[in-house]
Amino acid sequence: MTRLAPLALALATLTGCFGVEQYREGLPSSDLAIRFVADDDHPAESTLPRIGTDEAIALTSGTVVDASQIEHVRLLDAAEGQRVIVIVMRDTGRDRLREATTDAAGRRLAIVAGGRVLAAPTIRGPLTESEAYVSVPTAHLESAFRSMIAP
Repeated sequence: MTRLAPLALALATLTGCFGVEQYREGLPSSDLAIRFVADDDHPAESTLPRIGTDEAIALTSGTVVDASQIEHVRLLDAAEGQRVIVIVMRDTGRDRLREATTDAAGRRLAIVAGGRVLAAPTIRGPLTESEAYVSVPTAHLESAFRSMIAP
């Protein structure tokens, strides 16, 4: 019986019984970056439009993580119908993100590609993982993903 358990798990996974996630993946576009959003204590260097809106988001100078520090980008389609973009960073990107966010609770980061801000989440604590899950409004998810990956 114990020999059949792995086979049963494999079959259940293949048939979708456990909510298998499917994904598309691509290399990062050359302009994909993670930057800080400007605030009262950190002046703006530039502004970019937020995807799907007329809102202009002011960004500080410098880049926290650039495309060279990103391994790839995935668009996950979960069995429950949820979709999310995942940025998978190299060790250098993960380390830079951790260092930049260690004392930055309350500040906002901007995920930037294609001349637009795709997401601008608020930092709650140090970001220490190699994967960053990016939430984008459903109506703009495909466009955001395409702008984040190399052609």
